Order: sequence, then C-alpha cells, then structure tokens
Amino acid sequence: MEVPGTLCKLRPSLHAADRMISQGIATGEVLEAILKGAKRREGERVVSTLKGKEVVFVKRPCRYFLVTAYWLT
Repeated sequence: MEVPGTLCKLRPSLHAADRMISQGIATGEVLEAILKGAKRREGERVVSTLKGKEVVFVKRPCRYFLVTAYWLT
C-alpha cells in the first residue's frame, strides 16, 4: 500500500498485520502515526506515538517496513 503524499510503500510484517487485526488498528491509523506521530529511535527502528497507539517501523529508501503496532495502556 502507498503512503499518502509520497511514492513510498508500507510493508507490514506478518506479526504487524496480525497485531493490527487483533488490536483493531486500521491501516490509516498506522499511516497517520508514521507521518504525524512523535518519533524516537531504537537502533535502526523508529517508534512513532500518536493518539494512544505506537507503531514500530524501519525506514528504507521509499519503503516503510512495519514491525508492529499496538495500543498504549
């Protein structure tokens, strides 16, 4: 799936896709967190927090590899 406003693609891992389904997190919410959330680095991974959820991803040239997504408790 394409990331709005870019030509880049979002590639969720199987784990991330499972977490999105089990936690009820929509793809649009993940994209919004990636684009607008407060970010911190954890090694090569980026953790982005927005509206009570966190998404963990790796940014590569024109690719966002989604590692996981979850609600903060």
